[in-house]
Amino acid sequence: MLPFPGNGDAFCSCRWSPESGHNLLNTKEVHPLRFQKNKPFMVRIPLWNMSNGPQRALALTAVVAAGAAACVGGDGCALSDTQGQLLSRALPNPILAAYANWGQCDDKLVQAANDGVNVLIWFSINLARSADGTRPLITGPATGSEFFDCVASKAKVMRENGREVLHLVSIGGWNSPHPATQFTSAEWYAEWQRWNTEETARPEYGWHGFAGFDWDIEGNDDGAHHGNMFTLEALDLMGALSVLAKEEGYTVAMAPAQSYLDSGTSKFSRRVSFPPREPWHQDFPYSGRNAYAYLLARYGVTTFDFVSIQLYEGWSSANYAISEMRMSPSTALEEVVETTLAGYTVDFTTDPLTAGLGKVEIRIAREQLVIGLANAWTGPPPDKFLLVYPEDCGKAYNNLDRRNASPRGFMFWNVADEGRVIPRSDPPRTLFLARELAAFLFKSESASLQRQ
Repeated sequence: MLPFPGNGDAFCSCRWSPESGHNLLNTKEVHPLRFQKNKPFMVRIPLWNMSNGPQRALALTAVVAAGAAACVGGDGCALSDTQGQLLSRALPNPILAAYANWGQCDDKLVQAANDGVNVLIWFSINLARSADGTRPLITGPATGSEFFDCVASKAKVMRENGREVLHLVSIGGWNSPHPATQFTSAEWYAEWQRWNTEETARPEYGWHGFAGFDWDIEGNDDGAHHGNMFTLEALDLMGALSVLAKEEGYTVAMAPAQSYLDSGTSKFSRRVSFPPREPWHQDFPYSGRNAYAYLLARYGVTTFDFVSIQLYEGWSSANYAISEMRMSPSTALEEVVETTLAGYTVDFTTDPLTAGLGKVEIRIAREQLVIGLANAWTGPPPDKFLLVYPEDCGKAYNNLDRRNASPRGFMFWNVADEGRVIPRSDPPRTLFLARELAAFLFKSESASLQRQ
């Protein structure tokens, strides 16, 4: 359920994209949806193909309850008021996602939206507990009245600039605490909904809260820290909370390190303190073995709207392919995408707590797959953290697109480092990754994945 300010008129807009065409449809052309709290209703809109005539009817259900609303039932549906102000919006296609840095809220985020970023992930929050341990509590850099004032004002400027941006908030981050599991998923969802609609929202700015959240739970620098082992309770809380949020219209995403969702191996562990899978840098004990695959296997791949795989993880598999195996960056990206889309089997039987799942095929759809990149906070290979130049990303994307195998888009960490000179670049090169990715992602509406 997305924030909606009380009773009133609104309409749903949906883009239907059959193989031979697409058409934007909205209920305003039929009649406005008269929202009344706690009274669900359904309207049927005829969908048509531009060349082949009537195809089918789309049933849209609109519900308002407790100050929130959802427009459900179609592909790429968005909920607006009668002035056209988006109250919720569809996930863009292609995706150009970017993370703010820790607690970042400044004009660089507005510039990133101007450069093409259409999913902005504010960073970050933690699912903690109150000092007395009696209630769930959302903490972290992306909290506080001043921060929310800033978020709302920047989002308003983006809208005034004509930029349609989906705003999510990240949960976690490196060295951050794992979710507090003393509380149920239902308790956490109620707290998330309260926090997002009461603490976060700034209606005077046209800001009604985040459109959803992104899971970024990771490990810890301290090798002995309990954060280097995902408890089953934490994973189940992440999964169940995702299901609840998705059912009520929020966007739910995840951003696993490449080793946390690794199509190159069937091995599974909840521990994220292994050396790399490849025979290099075995003194680096911060790699995982498909920990995030549990979420997909147990709670369903479609629970997650998009999955951003961090190729910039320290000493990642993609880095090994490029730096050690001398694979071209574009070929390495194509291989990651194709092996992930092909699906792979994860063996959960090696962990007594997950053995009941057996061996499960993990298959992410191309409409969900996003490739995670670094910008100029790292340098060209060889480096601990992988930098892939945007021209190599474009080559890979275009090659894949010709085979109908391109991913949904790209993500990068982070906006604060946009416009930096790439370390060790010769000649020195200033990198604005967003605008260089946008140059090929959005160059043609005839691409097989079109912007919604």
